[in-house]
Amino acid sequence: MTDDYYAEDGRALDFESEEYPTFTNSTVTFKVDNRTVFLKQMIVISSTLLRIELSNAEVRIIGAGRWDYEIRALLQNNNKITVAVGNMIIVPPFGD
Repeated sequence: MTDDYYAEDGRALDFESEEYPTFTNSTVTFKVDNRTVFLKQMIVISSTLLRIELSNAEVRIIGAGRWDYEIRALLQNNNKITVAVGNMIIVPPFGD
């Protein structure tokens, strides 16, 4: 079993910047490149804050390992932008 990453538990993954463009009426996607591509729509909290919540089932789909992630947005004006890129590490469960 792996962990859940929900805001109600204070464990959601937040991305914040004062330099983000306006995300009103935009689609923002969290993408992980692993053995298969994992995609999930992000929650736009405010003009400076994006959030992704992952269930333990979604973490298992991504799988243990070091993966590249990318946050992409399709803005209201149909422009596509890369908001952020980075690495994430998911460690295997300890035999739950």
